[in-house]
Amino acid sequence: MDATNLERNLYLTVQLLELEAKVVMALNMMDEAASRNHHIDVKKLSELLRIPIVPTVANRNRGTKELLEAIIAVAEGRAEVGEIQISYGKEIEDEIATLEKLLSTTSLALKYSPRWLAVKLLENDEEVIKKIVGVKA
Repeated sequence: MDATNLERNLYLTVQLLELEAKVVMALNMMDEAASRNHHIDVKKLSELLRIPIVPTVANRNRGTKELLEAIIAVAEGRAEVGEIQISYGKEIEDEIATLEKLLSTTSLALKYSPRWLAVKLLENDEEVIKKIVGVKA
């Protein structure tokens, strides 16, 4: 993830987390962020997202060893990657719960998180809609 443009890149990260993917974040271009007077509390961001975050400067090979170590630790189960759940407010959460219950009985629930599928349906995601239309209960 580009440390100089966190906001834009966090959207994809949150989607991966909602998909219940095991994520290790490389927070790259930390030197550029510092030169722009951007202070990123890596520890706090890691706590909030519940994933390992490794500051890197890839073009100078800084942090790459630590990144590889973090990836291996997660893959081997030595580092924990927690689940997060974004709250979308009561009305939307009620709709998510309804869809989640319906989707949990389909074969798609073996491959994808029913909550993630429900959120994507509410977002009118064409790819997810195609998957759901073609699925057998």
